[in-house]
Amino acid sequence: MTGRRNVRRGAAAVAALVVLAACSSSGSSASSGAGSSAPAAPVSTLPAPKGAPIAIAMIAQESGPAALPDSRQAAAAAVKYVNTELGGAAGRPLQLDTCVTDGSPEQSSACANQLLEKHPVAFVGESELGTAGSVPIIEKAGVPLVGAAGVTPELVLSHDAFAFGLDAVADWAGWTKYLATDGKAKTINLINLDIPAAPVFEKAVRSVAAANGAKVGRVVSLPLSATDVTAQMAAAAEGGPDVIMAVVTAQLCVPTAQAHESISPQTKLFLPGTCSGPQTIAAAGSSMDGALVGVGALNPYDKRQPDVATYRRALDTYGDHVPLSQFAGNAFTAVMNLKAVLDKVGPTSVTPDAIVSAIKAGADVPSFMTDTYACDGKVPGSPSTCVRGRRVLEVKKGELATLSDRWYDGTTQVDFG
Repeated sequence: MTGRRNVRRGAAAVAALVVLAACSSSGSSASSGAGSSAPAAPVSTLPAPKGAPIAIAMIAQESGPAALPDSRQAAAAAVKYVNTELGGAAGRPLQLDTCVTDGSPEQSSACANQLLEKHPVAFVGESELGTAGSVPIIEKAGVPLVGAAGVTPELVLSHDAFAFGLDAVADWAGWTKYLATDGKAKTINLINLDIPAAPVFEKAVRSVAAANGAKVGRVVSLPLSATDVTAQMAAAAEGGPDVIMAVVTAQLCVPTAQAHESISPQTKLFLPGTCSGPQTIAAAGSSMDGALVGVGALNPYDKRQPDVATYRRALDTYGDHVPLSQFAGNAFTAVMNLKAVLDKVGPTSVTPDAIVSAIKAGADVPSFMTDTYACDGKVPGSPSTCVRGRRVLEVKKGELATLSDRWYDGTTQVDFG
């Protein structure tokens, strides 16, 4: 039980980190370009969906400390795309019911009860922070959380939640796996936020690095309230590491990049996906050029990838200036993956239990815009993790460039002991 309590405390702290990241990542992400010049939707060659709508639900946090309208907007665009161009799900139209919360457990529990009255077969893209109030109610009702963002203790530890590329454990494990293998790093120094979750990040990075012949050298603590990272960057540069890996909020992306440029530009800098927004990259200017950025899905700017091209066109066609944020991509993926599951289940067998059984039965299942998934509950400290692989991009002349078509999975090498 001690290990589970430690993971729960760590997950709670991760949630606090996500709050701070989300506050600026939503606003700083690029618009998909929707507007008066948005392309017209093509005429579908598939039969129009018919029959009773399949109800799905989302609790959308759109006020409070981490407003994330991106998730609801992207999910709504995905539902319109599925119904208009893909013949619905299992031949029936999808119906998305949403409830807006401020992220408090009280409002989120009220939303859960309100939405359950609509009899949804699943909740999709759950990324609100009031899950202490909502998830127990949803679990008790036996309704799965498909495409949940593993950013709160309840979503990380739930066996009824299924994360498709956005959760802390798989993120840092996969990114470290890349650095220690194809990134050819032998020594990684870590700038780690001074929050209760700090040991979680450090243990994940240390264990995966060690399993791949690398080591973590210096670990430098960074106050959550910091606005300047100069002292921490100077300390992290000591000993000549191959990579300086920074656990930072979105607000600290630019100060971290600037400190790196002035102190140790010869050392590779790694930043998390919260630093991937185009406005963040633009604000950092030359200081972020050459930095590595970790993500849990395909590069959303690489429209050479069929899934990315589909995603971007669907947002342009059916969305309303939806930012290209991690949370938008996660919600869109959730709807697309659920549609694939419903197609397998069939129009007459759509129940929460059937969806859970179909999801858990799969192995190496294709997933929209991410690595394949297997929802077997076997990732240490994160039973909701389904998609294990991660990618690392590089900032080149103000744009994100794909370094490899491989997915990097470090989850089997994580050791929280």
